Amino acid sequence: MARKDRESRDPRAQQLLTEDEPLFTLKGMAGHLSSAGLTLLLGTAIMWQLKAQWTHWPLTVFAVAAVVLLALGFLGDRKSVLGFLFSRQTGQAANTFISVGLMFGIVVLLNVLAFRHDKIWDWTKEGSNTLDPQLINIIQKVKDPVEIRYFYGQRGLPKAATRLLDNASYYNRKLKISKINADLNPDAAQKDGVTAAGQTIVYNKAIERRERLNQLDESSLATALIKVQKGGQKRILFLKGHGERDLADTAPGGYAAAKKRLEDANHRVDSVSLIGKQVDALAECDLLVIGGPTTDLLEEESDVIREYLIKKQGAALIMLEPLGIKLEELPRPTTPNLYALVNRFGMEPQKGLLIETRETFAGVMAGAGKGAFFFAPVDPSRHAALNAIGRSGGVLIMMGLGMRAKTVTGADAPTTNNLIESSLASWSEASQAQLDSGEVKNDPEDPKGPLGIAMAAEINPGPDARSKKFTRVIVTGDSDFCSNAPTFGLDRGSNGLFFQAIVGWLVAEEGEAVTIVPKQPTPNQLGPFTAQDVTKIRYLSLLPGLLILAWGVSVWWRRR
Repeated sequence: MARKDRESRDPRAQQLLTEDEPLFTLKGMAGHLSSAGLTLLLGTAIMWQLKAQWTHWPLTVFAVAAVVLLALGFLGDRKSVLGFLFSRQTGQAANTFISVGLMFGIVVLLNVLAFRHDKIWDWTKEGSNTLDPQLINIIQKVKDPVEIRYFYGQRGLPKAATRLLDNASYYNRKLKISKINADLNPDAAQKDGVTAAGQTIVYNKAIERRERLNQLDESSLATALIKVQKGGQKRILFLKGHGERDLADTAPGGYAAAKKRLEDANHRVDSVSLIGKQVDALAECDLLVIGGPTTDLLEEESDVIREYLIKKQGAALIMLEPLGIKLEELPRPTTPNLYALVNRFGMEPQKGLLIETRETFAGVMAGAGKGAFFFAPVDPSRHAALNAIGRSGGVLIMMGLGMRAKTVTGADAPTTNNLIESSLASWSEASQAQLDSGEVKNDPEDPKGPLGIAMAAEINPGPDARSKKFTRVIVTGDSDFCSNAPTFGLDRGSNGLFFQAIVGWLVAEEGEAVTIVPKQPTPNQLGPFTAQDVTKIRYLSLLPGLLILAWGVSVWWRRR
């Protein structure tokens, strides 16, 4: 009996008694199964984060296997698992984990709320960090995703452009902003037709509408956002039948380059003859262009154009020439019907050839000097039609004519403004003998400068009119500035920018052209200081040190 008791207490004997039990049991493997399940579950989570494809079949298989292993481990040793879960150490660890998780969740929630409901505070007096309410309203009405690509150069990103773009994206997440270094990404710049740093592309992919801005500001961005949200193309018709420039002509005097420039801007360009036609021929015309005619309009054509402009609130670009294409065609035939049409809109062409005696550095650098070939400065702040130019430049004028404002009375009288004008030292030379000899002088009878080189007229239809579209007419005293000519054509100076700017203003519907007055920063500099101010500053600068000294003395007094 005592022997059996000793054998029952001996471990070796107990081992011998249990040799017939199975080597691997679910209870014995519970710890290994749980560890394998946890490891597999952690690996699955990492793979899911890397692949971001939960539906991918390997991840699904691994996740199911991890759950099965964890379930087997729990069933194999439920007592130990439950004891571990409800132990004091596990409770403390769970409290710590929950506290950290709650803190992390609060931080994540605050970031999400700040990202979706962020707020801008502008502490500047003039509100330079806040967009104009008119621009904000336009941005918030954008429905289609719009890409805004800003191209900058070696000087880096201007702070004003960065602030404008960031604020714009704040008000509408559908605006996708890209800031591209044109020097490091020449292919992207070439693809968008960017030719200079500071240009911006505003593109609506949904309707394939694109606008290019030569300078980014609130006015240009607002106008571009309105235009790219409107579908359809503007139809521009060039009048033919009077010796006008040919759209298909690639010679220096042709308009093939102008046609391509307009088509690149999403316009439909065609030619039209109004001989024997009614005003219905211009029913779908957004802009009528008369480019340097060498013969006069027929009276019936002039009547059709006048009806289209005044009664149909149309738009026209009339480019005149004092000369024909060739010098030997001086003087050119009179064009009473054409000039009467121009006079109706408050512009009076002057007889003769415009001579400019003021010489500018920009003109000399562009190859133009004084005389009949000169550089005419452009001031973008002069008129809304020039806003798109965005910077001061100039147009090269080759043998142009000058104009003056003419008073027109009546209910539909136009408002007329000079876009470009000559200097006080200019005049219009009307002497054929002097022009033939090449030696011109400012005679008393010659019209004196400043004379308009490009003028704009606008007729408000009035509050009672059905259409709120304005009648808009621009007349230029030169038709070479938008030709193919390499020395004074579309690609010289600001000629191309000027051409695109005036066309854009002419075809713009009411509400498309937005003018926002730039905010002028208020000077906040310190000084100059008076002697009394300097004394006050010196005494005030001693105050922090005296307070610290007094605090130190009080501490010493209490502890002594």
